[in-house]
Amino acid sequence: ECRIMYELRKHPHIISLKEFCQDADYYFIIQELAMGGELFEAVISHNNYSERDAQNVVRTLLYTLLYCHEKGVVHRDLKPENILLKSKGDLLNIKIADFGFATHVVK
Repeated sequence: ECRIMYELRKHPHIISLKEFCQDADYYFIIQELAMGGELFEAVISHNNYSERDAQNVVRTLLYTLLYCHEKGVVHRDLKPENILLKSKGDLLNIKIADFGFATHVVK
């Protein structure tokens, strides 16, 4: 997971890996803080999520997935809970997170 996040770190819509460390019992992944929480919760809490906003989010998501695929990475657990918002109230600035199931594909 950390290796893949490191490879994708330069993309503005992928949650960035800040640090990785471990002790005798645990691994610790320190990531960028996304203050807006999950896209899933944001969509539910907004009464008027416009079609235009949905189009923009999907467009950003697709371009970000294209970047991942060009790097040979498949996320394999993409869902609204793994799409985070950079800040509260901004439904357009998304970050893909949770690369725990991600893998490299052989071309």
